[in-house]
Amino acid sequence: MEDDLSKLLQGLQALTGGDGPTLDAFVSRDPAELLRERGTAPISEDDCVRYEVHPLDDTPIDELRETVARRLNEWSERHAWRDAGAPCASLQKCKAHLAAEITISDLDDEWLLVSLLSDLTRIERVACRVTDSDGEFLLVDAADHLPDWLEPDSAVGRTWLVAGSVAVVLDAPGGPLPLQKGLGLCSSSRDNAAAKEATSALRRREQSLREGAQ
Repeated sequence: MEDDLSKLLQGLQALTGGDGPTLDAFVSRDPAELLRERGTAPISEDDCVRYEVHPLDDTPIDELRETVARRLNEWSERHAWRDAGAPCASLQKCKAHLAAEITISDLDDEWLLVSLLSDLTRIERVACRVTDSDGEFLLVDAADHLPDWLEPDSAVGRTWLVAGSVAVVLDAPGGPLPLQKGLGLCSSSRDNAAAKEATSALRRREQSLREGAQ
């Protein structure tokens, strides 16, 4: 574990020394402090992850809510979430999509949720967004491949999970994307360098989760 944290810290430090956007553009705290606070130890009570599930077809929202709750609960029933009933205890309908927020205990909670949502997008005709208290955290692993104009404010609505991959929407540069526009572009935004790097990082984290569960 210490070796893994050391490698992660080296990677984070390397990101902050590149020519592209710095890690500070997406993470509000110093990398070393972030690792100490969010390594494997419990983290603050207000450290929450929010996710959204958006249908890509005409599935009724009530039917979609039942499907999402059933699949996520089945897949994670053996995991000890900090929030009772997570990840679906707070799953709510928001007009045309679903949204929920859960309190996490550590990084494994966060990445397990991302992995579950990624699997969901493989099986159902949906696209998902997931953010935490640091914002669009899926972009951290892709920082070397992001354009200079992409800042925290303009990153909103640009990171998605769709068809089992991370999508990074780089169309219409210069500002945040309206939700429906980002949703419409996410399926065609899985092949740019940033999206590929973020997806590769997710696969590595999923492998680590599987190894830790053995």
